[in-house]
Amino acid sequence: MIKEIKTRLGIKYINMVNWDSREIPETIYKYRDWKNGNHKKNLTNQEIFFSSPRLFNDPFDCRLQIAYYKLKEDENLAKDYFSIFVERQLPHLTKHQKEIEVQRLISEGRFKDDEYIYEANQKSIEQLHDIYGVLSLTAVKDNILMWAHYSNDHHGFCVGFDSIKLFEYFGGGGGKINYEDNYPIILPTDDLIVQMAKQTHTKASFWDYEIEYRLSKMNFSNKAISIPAEFITELILGYKISESDESEIVDIISTKLPHVNILKTKPRKLEFEFDLVEIK
Repeated sequence: MIKEIKTRLGIKYINMVNWDSREIPETIYKYRDWKNGNHKKNLTNQEIFFSSPRLFNDPFDCRLQIAYYKLKEDENLAKDYFSIFVERQLPHLTKHQKEIEVQRLISEGRFKDDEYIYEANQKSIEQLHDIYGVLSLTAVKDNILMWAHYSNDHHGFCVGFDSIKLFEYFGGGGGKINYEDNYPIILPTDDLIVQMAKQTHTKASFWDYEIEYRLSKMNFSNKAISIPAEFITELILGYKISESDESEIVDIISTKLPHVNILKTKPRKLEFEFDLVEIK
């Protein structure tokens, strides 16, 4: 099924498949730099890397603030928040004891202190960066900006993965990035999983041309994981790649990943687009 996706850089037509009650691209891609030894391992070792969000270049990605400030504006929200907190931290208390504890916490007024709110958010973000590993992928293999930014100015390569096999192998835990024009409000009363999903899968709308999908996993921060070779289905070379790098990659594909189709980008004449030329 072909889906039309509009971005600020134009329209892309993506072949989608159904998985786990969702639509995902049939193939998802990772732009790589052959001069980077760890990137090479995608092909030589069939290895992928779940990065800590601490390493991301977007200053807002996985750094979204919880809207604790709303607790000082809304008494009902504050009561709901501290009720959830007490229930989670002190489940052994009686109902009456819990009500007393909620009132005590509200009267402390800690979330009326802007410095306390800042420190609470910083602690939450640091914990997310320490625990969660993220594998960022994309639905597009011919994005000129992404080739420039992530594949050594078109000297690198791009790996295509079977999305269903990859997502199932890691038990889901991911999906598409939601691109927002406005900074999202993540309520402190939101379920923790909802909060985490918003923090790890929301980006500013000016990134929408990346059409990003990602896997995010607890306890995978900065971990390299080997995957079955058949998960890799496609390989695209940048049009500026050196002859020696191209020859090395083709040899690796021939010996370790013979099922993988190899393409190469080629700028079109009189158009701001690429053609993809098959070389194997």
